[in-house]
Amino acid sequence: WAALAQGWGTSVTEQVQGSPRALRVMFLERLTKELNRKRTLTSEDLYKLNEAVFTMQEEDWVNERLQDTLFKMAEKLTRDYVQKGGKAEENYFYDLVALLATLHNQHFFSDEQNARLCGMLGKVVGTEVDLGPASASDAK
Repeated sequence: WAALAQGWGTSVTEQVQGSPRALRVMFLERLTKELNRKRTLTSEDLYKLNEAVFTMQEEDWVNERLQDTLFKMAEKLTRDYVQKGGKAEENYFYDLVALLATLHNQHFFSDEQNARLCGMLGKVVGTEVDLGPASASDAK
């Protein structure tokens, strides 16, 4: 855990997987605090957050404050992405979709929050998908 104490020396998965419960939660708390200090999040930030959440195990206890922080981050990320009309760096869309899908699958969110996360996922995907007008060849 020396790498954790010094920063991002190794991948999130290497730092979190196989670690004791308390350390996985502490890592996620530290990461959310760091990301909340940033004005805008990059695709890499979303990837790190997704990995940290994904490696949480069902027996890991997430307190209400961290749960609320994660949910508010998801709301803000979705709102910002939709307001920008889906314009973001190359992999941002994919990392945002992956993060929202991972959050939606977490046991520590309420049924209402899960439903809202599913709605956020739909908004993001709906913003990205532009089928354009149907061509004459598509109608045949």
